[in-house]
Amino acid sequence: MPVLQNAEILNVSYRILKRDLFRGKMILFARSTALEIANTRARKKALADAIDDCSSTCDAVDAQIKTIEQFLEMLKAVLKVMRSQIAQ
Repeated sequence: MPVLQNAEILNVSYRILKRDLFRGKMILFARSTALEIANTRARKKALADAIDDCSSTCDAVDAQIKTIEQFLEMLKAVLKVMRSQIAQ
């Protein structure tokens, strides 16, 4: 085989390898981007779930506060009645 023919085979092989390497890098990039998007979606969902959980906890705390406020109003009314009875 002449040297020129061997050089041409090596050149073509180099181009094929370079193209395949480029394709491989693009595939890896696409996969990593897809994973990042999926990861971002998972994070958004986890954050939304945490916010919902926090909101339900805050709603429960608000309900407890309202119950306590009503109880305090009832105690104030009882105290007022007791004071009026003591005053008689």
